[in-house]
Amino acid sequence: MDVLSILLLGVAGIFGGILAGLIGIGGGIIYIFLLEIFIKQYNIPADLYSAFIVANSIVGVFFATLSSSLSLIRYKQFYSRLVLLVSLGSIPTALLILYFFVNTSSFSPTLFNTLLMVVLFFMIYKTAEKLLKDRKAAKDQVPAKNKANESVPWLMSGGAAGGGIAALTGLGGGVVMVPILHSILNMDMKKARSVSLGVIVLTSLIMSILNATKKVQLEVHHIGLIIPAVTLPIVIGVTIGGPIGIRISQNMPSRTVSIIYIIFLGLFTIKKGIEWLN
Repeated sequence: MDVLSILLLGVAGIFGGILAGLIGIGGGIIYIFLLEIFIKQYNIPADLYSAFIVANSIVGVFFATLSSSLSLIRYKQFYSRLVLLVSLGSIPTALLILYFFVNTSSFSPTLFNTLLMVVLFFMIYKTAEKLLKDRKAAKDQVPAKNKANESVPWLMSGGAAGGGIAALTGLGGGVVMVPILHSILNMDMKKARSVSLGVIVLTSLIMSILNATKKVQLEVHHIGLIIPAVTLPIVIGVTIGGPIGIRISQNMPSRTVSIIYIIFLGLFTIKKGIEWLN
């Protein structure tokens, strides 16, 4: 891999880390964009191409969310009880889908991109709906009904949805967990971000261990489905970007965080939509 490629992956890691700290989605949106380009040069078997993209993205997601979560612990904004409850739904779901579906020849690039598009539209819709609802309540001077629903079944269900999407798309799961926790369970956006980050740390770690044990044949050095030459620059970048994202978000209103979240998802959806149509 040439120097320019390493720099691009490092920059992607920095921006992915900032996104993780800012909006709690793990940064997979940025990693996938470049991984789809760089993975091709390693002559990956066609039936495992999507699995390799997901696996290497998840490694970046793990380090991005770990870096951000450590910063949140220092700020005393980490909710360990909620993280563990949501993880009870996230981890088993992610592992089952990864083992029985994603890391097999059944998971085609076409299916990968289709699922990604569906998830992106759902995320944008639910976050925008919540944003508009809260804005209308503020305009009408009526207190919004924002009491969070933190019952165990709902938290585990949100985790299961996030874990499934993490396994299927490599986005980390926060792209679904944040809208569910914020828009459906009425959790404050910053709190939802913090919980999402903690859950993704645990889920992506377990997923990465499973991906590392996958037996495949490649000419390049690899650890299962993970290619260190690709993931290492990303990992270095996210350790820089994660704490930056957390610091930026400290004095930022939850509404602003939601708007940034929608903008980034919208841009990525347009990009994937153009590819999907072509």
